[in-house]
Amino acid sequence: MRDKEKEERDCGECFLRWYSQQHMVNYTLRRTESVYPELEDNIRWDFTAISSTSGEDQLAIEVKQLIRPQTRIQLVRWNKILNDIAKKLRGKIKGQFLIWGTPVLELDQNRLAKLRKILLKIILENSKTLKKGQELDLGPQILSSFPEWPSTPFLETEPSPHIEHKVQEQSRFTILKSSESGCLLELAISPVDVFHVEKAVSDAIDALFKPVNGILHANEQLGAAKEKGCKISFLLLDCHILWRPNIIRGIFRNKTSGTISNIDAVYLVETSQKRVAEI
Repeated sequence: MRDKEKEERDCGECFLRWYSQQHMVNYTLRRTESVYPELEDNIRWDFTAISSTSGEDQLAIEVKQLIRPQTRIQLVRWNKILNDIAKKLRGKIKGQFLIWGTPVLELDQNRLAKLRKILLKIILENSKTLKKGQELDLGPQILSSFPEWPSTPFLETEPSPHIEHKVQEQSRFTILKSSESGCLLELAISPVDVFHVEKAVSDAIDALFKPVNGILHANEQLGAAKEKGCKISFLLLDCHILWRPNIIRGIFRNKTSGTISNIDAVYLVETSQKRVAEI
């Protein structure tokens, strides 16, 4: 299975588990072309969810990704690094910490292992002195121990119809203590980047409803599901680590008034953290 198909299925299954719990009904997720073979080369939506108690009860699910492929790969890579570090810091740090400004790094396994050890030590040492609401750029400390660390990191900054994370040049690897309780370390977006996120989200939502290079928009795809008799249609926005439901909700509602006639509900889904939010 191609990576994109796997990510779509992971997103659909994450949502369906949440939805099934909410409505106390179990559903099986299937690729639409396996349910409706006649649609193999025609307009179709990604998945059809079939009720375990009634095959007549079918839900249509279309998944759209809101992050550029290269950016998504980079975010997933950094999320894994931070998750590994967080496991080692469990019980050693007190509080919840957010990190942003992650650079693009192409490292072999040995260099990556060394970087993890350096980050582990620096994050542990600095977490002890930070107070709630305080932030610190750890870049200079990392650079002094790891020469490959870029001085002005970035993810993806070229214009795109998809969400992208623009990192300020002066920010190298910023850590913010968001809470005194708990023990959490996760990837985040700086408040100063909100403007860039809003613009990117706006462009991404525009792209969802405009055919580009023959790719049909979500409303038309889910319209085909309605014609086949699907009871409810869902559009899932796969945020893939980028979790800004309030921003996305506001922009989506302003942008799509009157253009989602075939879509019953829209949800933001973050598979890695198993989070679902209605948009």
